[in-house]
Amino acid sequence: MTAAPAKLPAPGVICPRRADAGSRPLWSVVIPVRDRLTYLRQALDSVLVQAPDPRRMEIIVVDNSEKPPDFGAVLSAPMLDRIRIHRQAVPLGMIDNWNACIGLASGELVHLLHDDDWVKPGFYATVESLADTHPDLHFFAVRCIHVDSDDEILRIVDRLVEWEKPTRDPSLFFLTNHVQCPAVVVRRSLYEKAGGFRSGLPYTADCEMWARAVAQGGGILSPRPLACYRVHDTNATSRLQSSGDWLREQGRLRDLFGELYPAFDNNAFDLERTRSAFALVRRFETEGRLEAAAANRAAWTEIMPASFRRRHRLQAVALRLLRPPLQALGLHLDRA
Repeated sequence: MTAAPAKLPAPGVICPRRADAGSRPLWSVVIPVRDRLTYLRQALDSVLVQAPDPRRMEIIVVDNSEKPPDFGAVLSAPMLDRIRIHRQAVPLGMIDNWNACIGLASGELVHLLHDDDWVKPGFYATVESLADTHPDLHFFAVRCIHVDSDDEILRIVDRLVEWEKPTRDPSLFFLTNHVQCPAVVVRRSLYEKAGGFRSGLPYTADCEMWARAVAQGGGILSPRPLACYRVHDTNATSRLQSSGDWLREQGRLRDLFGELYPAFDNNAFDLERTRSAFALVRRFETEGRLEAAAANRAAWTEIMPASFRRRHRLQAVALRLLRPPLQALGLHLDRA
């Protein structure tokens, strides 16, 4: 396992299955839940409609709630009979709970499906076919469909043709995360070898994990859009964006990638983060969320190197000066 910088925790330790654990299923679908059952039935329905025999697929709901919820109020008796519910003795942090979920899995292929996401019919057959065809690979993913709280489609992630063949190139994840959790399946043996998610990266833990999985175990993407990732105000990503903490964490990810991967380009990363940050600032300003906009401006100033900030400000001044005469000529400049 590659050593991490001292300021970040090492990857979570995923212990191998005991040799005397008996036969194992091919699949482990693990669904973490915390203080919310709103979307759980939809997530489970999407799995059960295509689930093979229990001997081939175990389904575990991991309850990480402060107060145990009433699963019987939202799940039918046949559902409760088919799944296993594991309650954490003490609520864990989000990333520690993800690693605990992987530790509970006994299958060869582990699918960490968040309770507010779901998968389309054909997801498990598609990934299983990839795993059978490429026994030497450890990371498998499909394209993601981003949806809102009412299941309306926001966007479908573009195809990434260059990664639709076996690869050990982690650069797919250097500038942005094209692959969200519901779209990903990882062999348990990879988690055992490379470690689980890093608890010091609550916003980017998945992006860092996928880069590490591809680099150490190889991976492949399917062009089929078969996983649905929900974007709504109450998920962790939205909360971190409002506070600007997502940007501070991006600074930590930049340092980590720079240490682990010689091909990583710090300047390209800073340019992409700047575009993302100011697009978010403009969105918050349009929505009247001025505190969130100010928090993101402050976070950008905090994490970006002084030399980069100076260059960016000079470019912004130049753009303001050049824009009026260019617009008079019918030309337009993109905003940074």
